[in-house]
Amino acid sequence: MGEPGGPNRAITARSLVLRESALGLALAALPRSVSSVGGPVRTWVSHRNGRIVGLAKVGKRSGPQSWEVSHLSLNDNEEDCLSDLLAKVSQTAASVGAARVFMRLRRDDRLVEAAQSAGFYPCFSELLYRGSPPPSTSGQHASITDVWSSLREAAPGDDYDLFRLYTAATPPEVRATAGMSFDHWTSSHERRPSRCREFVMLKDESVRGWLSTTRRSGTGQLEATIHPDHERGLGAMVDFGLESLTRAKAVLCLVPEYQIALGRVLTERGFEPVSEYVMLVKSMAISVKDETTARTDAASR
Repeated sequence: MGEPGGPNRAITARSLVLRESALGLALAALPRSVSSVGGPVRTWVSHRNGRIVGLAKVGKRSGPQSWEVSHLSLNDNEEDCLSDLLAKVSQTAASVGAARVFMRLRRDDRLVEAAQSAGFYPCFSELLYRGSPPPSTSGQHASITDVWSSLREAAPGDDYDLFRLYTAATPPEVRATAGMSFDHWTSSHERRPSRCREFVMLKDESVRGWLSTTRRSGTGQLEATIHPDHERGLGAMVDFGLESLTRAKAVLCLVPEYQIALGRVLTERGFEPVSEYVMLVKSMAISVKDETTARTDAASR
C-alpha cells in the first residue's frame, strides 16, 4: 500500500545514533532500518481516498505501563490526521493497562503544538550534545578514588537505590508526569542496546551516580545522572565514560534541561549542542493510590 512521504518525526534514544551519525542514512529510510522499541510493535495508518497519509508505530518501553511512539510519518499538508492517530494509540494503550505514552519530537517541529490537542503535553526539553572523545583519557578519572568509595557495573539489586537517585535528581513536576512510583519508573525506562554498559558510583555504600555507555556504528552514546549533593564527582564520572568510548568517532549525550551540571561538564570537554528535543507525555492514570504514594515517599528517604 506504500508509505507516507517524509521522514520519521518521532525520535527515540536508540534512533538518535543513526540520525546523528556520519553514516548519512536517509531519515525516510529509518522506519525500515531501525527497531526502537521492544516487544510487539503496533502500527496505525490514516487513509484518505485510498491513500495512506499518516502512519504511527508504538511499542512498550521497559514495561507494560509505559508505551512509546517510535515512528510518526505524515504526508505534507495532511498533518490534521495526527489527532486521530494519537487518539487511537492512546485508546489502545489504555485498554491494555498502560498508564502513559511517551513521544519525543524536535523542539521546532510544528507537530509539538498539534500533539497537545491530542492530550500529549511537554514534560521536559532535552539538548543533544555531540563531541569527540580524546585519543586517551587515561589517568583523567584518577580523582574518582578521592571522591567515590568504589565504581562498579550496575546489578539488578541496585534498582531501588537507582530509584532513590532518580527521585533526588529529578524535579517533582517531571516525576509527576513520567512516573512517581517505583513500578512506573522501572516501566518508563527507554530500552537500551544489548551492548550497553551501566555503572554505579558509590559514596558511603550508597548509589550517588549512574553512567551508561554504548557504541554503535562508530558512534558512542553516554548517559549520566548524579545526586545533586555530589555533583563534584560528575566530571570524573564523565571522563570515565569517555575513556570507554575512545574508539568512537563521535559521542552523543542527550541531556534533559534540568541536568544543568551535566551540560556544563560536557561543554568543558568540547561538546556542543546540535539539536533540541521535547519529551511529550500523555497520561491515562486517573489517580494514584495512597499506598503507592507512601511507598514512593519511603523509597526516597
